[in-house]
Amino acid sequence: MGRAVEGNLLTMQELETNRLLILTKYKKYLQNQLSKLADYSNKFEYPHIEDIGFECEGWFINDKLLPNPVYDQVVELVPDLGRELISCQWEVRNEENNLIKLQDTLQQTNDCVKGVFAPIQDAAQKCNTKLLIIGGHPFFTEELANGMITNSKRHQKLIKYIDSYDTNNPVINFTTGDEPRQGMIYEGYTTSIQITIRVSPIFASLYHDAYYLIAPILLAMTAYSPIIEGKETLSDSTRVKIVGDSCYGFSEEDKSIGMPSRWGPFPPISQPDTVPSKWANQDMYNLLRSNKVPNGISLHFAEVAGKEKGHLLVTDTDLEIDPLEGFPSPIMWPYVKIQPFGMNEGGILMELRFIEMVRKKEEISLLLHFLGTMLEVVTSDLHLQKLCPLKLVHFNENEKTCSLQNALSLNKAINWPHNGEVIKRPVKDIVRELLDKMVSHFHKNGRTLEEIEEICNVFVNRVGLRIKGDSIEECNPTETAAQEMRRKGPTQMIEEYLF
Repeated sequence: MGRAVEGNLLTMQELETNRLLILTKYKKYLQNQLSKLADYSNKFEYPHIEDIGFECEGWFINDKLLPNPVYDQVVELVPDLGRELISCQWEVRNEENNLIKLQDTLQQTNDCVKGVFAPIQDAAQKCNTKLLIIGGHPFFTEELANGMITNSKRHQKLIKYIDSYDTNNPVINFTTGDEPRQGMIYEGYTTSIQITIRVSPIFASLYHDAYYLIAPILLAMTAYSPIIEGKETLSDSTRVKIVGDSCYGFSEEDKSIGMPSRWGPFPPISQPDTVPSKWANQDMYNLLRSNKVPNGISLHFAEVAGKEKGHLLVTDTDLEIDPLEGFPSPIMWPYVKIQPFGMNEGGILMELRFIEMVRKKEEISLLLHFLGTMLEVVTSDLHLQKLCPLKLVHFNENEKTCSLQNALSLNKAINWPHNGEVIKRPVKDIVRELLDKMVSHFHKNGRTLEEIEEICNVFVNRVGLRIKGDSIEECNPTETAAQEMRRKGPTQMIEEYLF
């Protein structure tokens, strides 16, 4: 959702003039926030997710089944509704005081999810519009773009200086099983969802690296988009391919020397001998380490601060206030983002991106328990040194394999750690091995066989696996969202998933 902008945003020239002051204030802010870590570091002796929550994006849809730019009307009824780039988009989340626990019953989790959606559903009904869970920004023709782009100061600046895709990008004429729907790209009938976990700071780096192990596998289990860059992919892919370029946000000179995008992976941080990368801010790393911030967390924030042109949303007010009261972070979207705020006795918050799985809100509860349990299993194996982190080059290979043509990638081999080395293993085999460990973990948390089947099968069926009683069996994979769209056509898909 992003931090609220208060005051007048600095121009690019003003940002450059105040670059040193901005970085100094950001260092003081982080130093103050992360000095609290020692108070919350020793609660657990083993990796444990204390809380888990979600942030979900979707569209308003009108009676013609087209995007409906009614955000400004709906937000009057739901003042804390999240805003996105396009005025037909909405964003909801459960707040930090309303996170769930992996030990909660499915009914408790369902009640939480329903409570998050209830205000916007009620407001949408009063505004005579429907809701559709769907991720990503649509690309519009000039005619359809009229009135769609938000007028918020935050997003206007992000559009101008980050998003290299304009409103005249290629559009689709998707006709399979349906009438043509020109003017927007439905890049997948699935959600753009972000998961937030709270963990002990001493294990945060393990969770960071564990997520980079499983994130490509989650993509391989998704396969939701038949359309990339306005063209059919011929096999099911995901939009990860284009996000890094569309959110690059630095100069061509920066790109020519290899500076990473604002969106993308960070290097592993859990090994004790890991040192900052060439793009990290060494002064930030040294400052945090001198304040006894764990090595992995210091590495993460040094990486964030290292891109000195990262600060875009700084205001004249920010330059005047004491940074101990708060200061904006650089505009970065790593797949795992450790947050310097929101700490309590349960630990530190971490945002997990890169997930494109859920098609309807009823599946969100299942995803929280499925992903949370898979992450705990892999993090535990890292902690016990049964697994080791993947280097960035190996992750990048896995991302490519699992995001393009990924309906075919389930039997492709990806990089996976084994006995201190990296070997190639089929995605399906890895999922089966993790699923076996997850079932044991579920049993320890008191889950019944019926609950385990309900949580897991909606996801692992896509890989051609299913849990039945005490066993894990092979089955025919369920169709992907992209395959479903081809079979039914966009209109039927929208009608079925509207709420």
